[in-house]
Order: sequence, then structure tokens, then C-alpha cells
Amino acid sequence: MKLLEEIEEERKEIRNKAILTSITLVGLITGVFLQFTVGESAFFYTAFAVAYLAGGLTAAIGAFRNLLKGKLDIDLLMVLAALAAAGVGEIRDGAILLFLFSLASTLEGYAMGNTKRAVVALMKLRPDEANLEQPDGQLQRVKVEQLTIGQTIVVKAGERMPIDGTIVRGESAVDQSPVTGESVPIDKAVGDNVFAGSVNGYGVLAITVQKLASQSTLSRMIDLVTSAQAERSPSERFSEWFGSRYTIFVLVGSVVALVIFILFGVPISEALYKAATLLVVASPCAIVISVPAAVLSALAAAAKSGMLFKGGAALEEFGKIDTIAFDKTGTLTEGKMVVDSVTPILITESKLLQIATSLEIHSEHPLARSIINYAETKGIKPQGVSDAETIPGKGIRAQINNTHYWAGNRRMLEDSGLKLDETIKNILSELEAEGKTTIIIGNSTRILGFIGIADKIRDTAKEAIAELRKNGIKRIVMLTGDHATVAHAIG
Repeated sequence: MKLLEEIEEERKEIRNKAILTSITLVGLITGVFLQFTVGESAFFYTAFAVAYLAGGLTAAIGAFRNLLKGKLDIDLLMVLAALAAAGVGEIRDGAILLFLFSLASTLEGYAMGNTKRAVVALMKLRPDEANLEQPDGQLQRVKVEQLTIGQTIVVKAGERMPIDGTIVRGESAVDQSPVTGESVPIDKAVGDNVFAGSVNGYGVLAITVQKLASQSTLSRMIDLVTSAQAERSPSERFSEWFGSRYTIFVLVGSVVALVIFILFGVPISEALYKAATLLVVASPCAIVISVPAAVLSALAAAAKSGMLFKGGAALEEFGKIDTIAFDKTGTLTEGKMVVDSVTPILITESKLLQIATSLEIHSEHPLARSIINYAETKGIKPQGVSDAETIPGKGIRAQINNTHYWAGNRRMLEDSGLKLDETIKNILSELEAEGKTTIIIGNSTRILGFIGIADKIRDTAKEAIAELRKNGIKRIVMLTGDHATVAHAIG
């Protein structure tokens, strides 16, 4: 997890910058207080010395390193301006320059730290270790980075997939929403592919490694976000370009001014004072703070609202857009499957729910929990069952009071051998057309009803879309890895 270590190092650096900025501010305030109370005493100079060291030492070291490489940057000009201010007797103004400079650097680090939370969240989807299957069938815990193509790993129920691979043994329902956005767990069997970061449901899966950890779909997503965040906005690039040239211009200008003053007979001490004054007046404080502060404060404000921009360039382009694409799962919807409709046939709704929850309480499928939770809210308690049997990829069946019942999908319905009349066919088609995952409940002689499960649309989604249209967004699209019927049902 080299990238994660780098992010942690950056966090420490941001904390250190914040501490130094705070020390600079304390030194500045203390110095100003002493200046107006006891005058320019030893404590006065000590306070400002602390402010200068805390606010300028890091920048001075960086500027010196760049100078050794033949580069003149705006850090150098800021440090020289602060020293020049002290040299002409305006030590307070120099401390103010260094505080503002230090504050800008801290805010930049803080704002970029917020945007990198997206990278951390993605990386947490990827396990550090995997269960490698040995030739004798034993499992060995190994680092994911050590896995090679062709090896077989075992993923137990509830565990995340560590790599992209193909199932060679076992069946399960896999939650791929963190990677593909599909709201409903997908039934997987031998020959099906799985993605790193997705969650295994109820079964134990043996998977052949198809891609190295660094080449998985999840890793490529992390690389995309990381590289995008490093991109600087056009304004920031211009500010950086202008700053380097401005530094040279001001330094040369100060030297030229010094020479001119001396040639015109101005005493050397006074000429130095005037040249230093020019350096202070030409301080790049506004250049250093204005553009990055505007960009970074916008990035930070967006992050607080749950919006992450790929970088400053994306932020600046945002004002020109006329089209917005939304992810479905967890953005337009709540990202949680709930019972949306109950359609009983020739029995009461409560009876249908009781049969369904009596069966599903013995199932490990993620959708079963949706039905159980819904029945609990209605005060419906399950009955005792016998001979409960889960049919992977289809559903569950059991005996209730010596009567055979089952609950599942269309494949389970086909296995039952029951024939559907036109009315029941139409009900089933309507539920599926509405984008609902439909659980069919029946017994050995007929269909008892349907339970529609869906990812609920957020209450604020329609309001937000209307507000976007009001503000000039002409086209709004939805991106989803879900089935077309589900997508059309959302809108």
C-alpha cells in the first residue's frame, strides 16, 4: 500500500504546516502586543524571530534547493521580501507576509487532503491479504501483491474480492455496487467473472486470478482518481508561470534600482533602504494567495458538501458545462434495497409476507434481509419451517405446516413447473418494467404473490435535478451498471 503510505505522509505534512502556521500567528500577535505595550524589547524581537522561523524556514529551505537547481520561484521572493522588511525596520510587515504565505500553503494542503479522501475510500475496498489455495487444498494467507495470474484463491462469505478473477468453484450472490454501481447483488457461478472490491454474499468461492493486483479494475480506478487530482487548473498554471517570471523581474528591478540610486549619488545606506522598500512593496503576497485560495476554498467547500472534483482544472471548467451525468446507486438513490411493493394473489398481504419471511429467514441472500426487515415493520412474525433448502441462483423452498412453499426468481418459477395465466404474467411484467427485483412466492399448486424490491430514489433527487435545470443545465443523464429496466424506472 505504497500510495496509502504516501497519503499518510502528506497528512502528517499538513499537520506540521498547520502547527507552524499557528506558531507564526502566535509569534506575530505576541510581537504586535509587545510593540504597543513595552516597546521594542528583547521579548519583542524574540516573538518576531519565532514568527519568522516558523513561517519562513520551510519556504527558505525549498527556495534554496530550487536555487541550487537554477530555479527562481516565488518562495524565494517571499522570503527575501520578509527579510527586506525587517532590514528597513518593518519587521511586523515581514511577519505578516510570512504568516499569509504559510497560511496559503496550509490551506492548499488541507483542501487537497479532502479530495484525496476519495482515493483512501477506494483503497479501503481492496483487502490487503487473500486466501491462497495450496495444491493439498490448504489455505495460506498471503499479501494480495504476491498473487500471480493462474493461482486459485478462496473468498469466504462476507469477504471482499481481493483481485479480478474467474469463479472455478462455488456459487454466491456478489455485491458489485462499490465497483459497477449495480444496486442488486448479482448471482455468480462457475465461469463468471468477479471484480476486486466487490463483496461475496452467502457462498464460498474459489477464484482463479486473471489480473495482478496492480492491474485490477479497482486499481485502475484508483490510478485515474490519483492522476486527475494532480492536474492543476489553468489559473494555477498561469499563476505559477507568472510567479517565476515575476520573481526574476522584481529581483532584477531591485538590483537595477540600487545601481541607479548609487549612480545618482544617493548614499549606499539610503540606496539599500530604497531597493529593499521596492522589494517589500513588490511582495507577491496577492499572487501567492489569491488564485490558489479561490480554487482551494471552492474545493474545500465542495468536499464538505460531499462533492469531489478531480482537481482545479475540473473546477474551473465546471462553470461552462451544460450537461451533468449522475451515478445512480447512492447518488440518485439511497443505495439500499427495500421492499417497494407487495402484490398478493387470492390471499391477504399479511399472509403473503408471513410466508415469505418464514422462508427468507433461512436464506443468506442479501435480498432476504429486505423482506425480513419489511415484515418486522408490519409486526409480522415468521412461522416455523422444516426441510429448508437454498437453491443457489434461484431461491429457497421449505415446508410450512406440511405444505410446500418456495420463494425466488424466474428460474425458481420455471423449476416449479407452474403455468401462469395472462393476468399473473402481466403483473410480473409490470413489476419488472418498473425496475423492481421481483421475488415470486408460490406453493406446489399456484402462485401466491409477488414482492417488488428496489433501490429507493432519494427524496431530494427530483428537487436537485429541477434546480440544475433552472440554473442552465440543459442535459442530465444517468450512469449505471444496472439493467436497462431499472435505469428507465428511475427516469
